[in-house]
Order: sequence, then C-alpha cells, then structure tokens
Amino acid sequence: MRRDRPRTLSTGRFVEESWGTLSHVAEPHELVCSGGPSAIRFSVRRAFQALLLAFCASYAGGAWAQPADQIVEMGPDLPAPGAPYVTRVQGPVTWVFPQGAEAMIEDLEDERADAWPALEADFGVQVDEQIEVRLVRNPEEMRELAPTGAPPPGNATGVAYTARGLIMLSMVAPESWDVPDIGTVFVHELSHIALHRAVNGHRLPRWFVEGVAINHAGEHGFERLKTLWNGERSDTLFPLETLSDAFPSRSHEVNLAYAQAADVVRFLREDRDGRRFRELIEELAEGDGFVASLDDAYARTPGVLEADWRADLNERVSSIPLIVGGSTIWAFAGLLLIAGYRRRRKLHRLKLAQMAERERQDARAIQRIESMADDEPWVVVVARDADVPTVKHDGQEHTLH
Repeated sequence: MRRDRPRTLSTGRFVEESWGTLSHVAEPHELVCSGGPSAIRFSVRRAFQALLLAFCASYAGGAWAQPADQIVEMGPDLPAPGAPYVTRVQGPVTWVFPQGAEAMIEDLEDERADAWPALEADFGVQVDEQIEVRLVRNPEEMRELAPTGAPPPGNATGVAYTARGLIMLSMVAPESWDVPDIGTVFVHELSHIALHRAVNGHRLPRWFVEGVAINHAGEHGFERLKTLWNGERSDTLFPLETLSDAFPSRSHEVNLAYAQAADVVRFLREDRDGRRFRELIEELAEGDGFVASLDDAYARTPGVLEADWRADLNERVSSIPLIVGGSTIWAFAGLLLIAGYRRRRKLHRLKLAQMAERERQDARAIQRIESMADDEPWVVVVARDADVPTVKHDGQEHTLH
C-alpha cells in the first residue's frame, strides 16, 4: 500500500539481519535470466554512448579492487575500547578511534553530514541518524572491537552491523595492507544502515542491498565495468536469484556479482526523478516482500526485470562491432578520449582567435571614428547596429568596414 505521508522511523523497530541469510526477492535492479535478448542492430550513436560510459566510469570511480564490505548479524556484546582508543560523541554519532586520528574523523564526519541527507532524500523517508562508528588501525583490532560472536569476514575493510547501527572501518586492508579509500567505504556502509532503517528492517535480496550501496558510494570503476562486459560476452553472468541470499566466495566471481548488482540497480533507477524507486522503498517498508513491492512500483516481475536489464546490457555491449573486442575496446575508448580532448582544444583556440580578430577590428573602427571626428564635416556617431560603427557626413550615414 502506498502512502503520501513521510515516515520517521526509530531504531526500536529494526529487526536483526544476517549477511549470509538475506531473503531471496527480486529487486528494482534485479536481473533474472528469462529468455535471450533479441538481435540488436549496430548503432554508431549507441557505440559512442557505450564508450563514453567507459570513459566516465574510468575517471569517476578510479581503481577498483575486490569488494571488502559485509553486512553481519548483530552479535550479543560490544567490547569496550581500551587505550589507545578514545570515544567522542558528536551529534548523532559516537566515534571510536585511535589517538592521532582526529583529522580522519573530521573528514568522515564531513562525509556523513553530506551523505545522510542525500540518502534520506533518495529513499524518500527520514530515518534515525544515531550510529556508532569504530575506526580501527588494522583488521586484527577490528575483530577485537567487533560484537562478540559476530566477527567481520576476513577480507573486510568495512562492516555494517545494520540492526544495531554500527559501522567498523579498518585503516588498512587485510592481507595486502593497502590503505583503502575510507571515505568511499564509509558511505557504502552508511547506505546499508539507512536502507535497513528505511524499509523497517525487512529482509532484502543481497544483490539489491549491495547494488544500492555501490551506487550511493559512486563505486563505478573502470575494472568493474570491464568485468561486467566480459561476463556478458562470455555468458557467465549470474541469475539474480542466485545472488539473493549470498554472494560467491571466489575472487573473480564476487567481483562479477558486485558488478552485476551495481548495474541492475542503475538500470532500475533510470527514471529521472527517482519516483518509482522511492515508491519501491515505501512498499518494502510495508513488509509486502520484494516481489510484490517491485510489481506495485514498477509493474514488473523479477523475471521481466532481469530480461529487460539483460537486453539493455546486451545492446550496450553489442554497440561496439564484434571485430572490436577484448582489450581493443578499452584502447579504442582511450583514443576517443584523446581525440575529443584535442578537438575541444582546437575549437577553443579557434574561438580565442576569432575573439582576438574581432577586438582588432573594433579597435581599428574606433580609431577611424576618432580620426574622422577631428574633421569638421563629421559630426555625429549613430549607433544603428551594436556591431557596425556608423557615422553621418553631409546628411548621409556611412558604415565603417
């Protein structure tokens, strides 16, 4: 049932959620294979759109590694932080962080202050902002400060305990010990908590939850796009149904699963004003389940949604001639970017030259007017046309060229 009134939700109504047991439901960006797409004609316009998408993705998202966040169950107890960790309450957020990391906390607070209102606007509902964020020095300390009995997965640099409003972030990644993009991971986890609260804690498909968070965090890297396209061309995409409860564990498979989730959600949200997406969130909050909510908001079944998304993806991939494949696509995309840049530079130089020539012509015209004004017969300057100087001589008007 749809409602036109805003809803303010409280954490007391949330239910516990387990990252490994998310219920299977079709989501707004769900891709359920149900029949092959029809043949697509090659379109030059479509090809350039596809390559432009590749450019934007490569510059907007930057490098992309294996996803390293999880949604985990609540856990009974939350260990108290000891030295060198300090606790600070700032507005609706309780921050726990090591001494010396104050600057990082200030940056994260700025991220949260910008991201949370955007999340509420996107979901179309106000939600409780109370959260606790624990920034830790390494994955080992993240396990030590995590809720007892609910440790984060071994590959996680960010964890969202959605039912209790807890986010844990590691300053270094496990195994590689690389420094992750903490701000991006943080917004991703904020999305998990806000979505959980916006739907009153009702269970959602895993692919939908991750796809929404990826779009909120802007994690659209070049490698993710390439992974998705390779999956489509090699016919190795996962049916959405298999991604509803959990994601695969092997690295290349989980990368593809995240790429699919992000793109299905993107496809589902192509309506410009976001109205249907907000209707979906409202239906989900009523507890009618994903399938019924999808039908109410989008008039689609999960199977139809997946088929439509697969057809759209196939068209984007097929927009590039079959003779151009593999790494050639990305090299070609780079050449187009360079060509576009050079063309813009050329047009810019041409425009500057035209402006300079125009200024020189105006200056010469003014000099001629001034010199003629010194002679008795030339008496009045008439502004007939703002671009063409005109003078009157012996009762006749003359334009200066």
